[in-house]
Amino acid sequence: MSWRRVTEEHISKAELRLTDIAEAVQTDWIQLAAQLGVGPSEVSDIQADFDADVERALVMLHLWVQSSGRRATGNDLEMALNVIGRPDVIRRCMYNVKEVTDVNEKAVAKGYLDKSTSPY
Repeated sequence: MSWRRVTEEHISKAELRLTDIAEAVQTDWIQLAAQLGVGPSEVSDIQADFDADVERALVMLHLWVQSSGRRATGNDLEMALNVIGRPDVIRRCMYNVKEVTDVNEKAVAKGYLDKSTSPY
């Protein structure tokens, strides 16, 4: 799940499919891996074991989710994609976009968004 601030009062959430992300990322998967904290040895193993970039990207994303657990969020993925110059990927791969209306969920999302955009 990825939260996105539309305006100060409106926060939306969307779902992401790793298969869609992998398809969109293609050859940029190695740069994305570095931003997500997937190490060079894991990248080398993936390159040795898989031929197609889409497969490599998907395996890398699954490895990131598995190793990061609850810390693997759509917002972190979006930030990493922005760093490598691929903000188009998230926009293209979001689905089931809904406005957050629940007060508690909105508070959690706002806290996360505030933290993720903080310069500290």
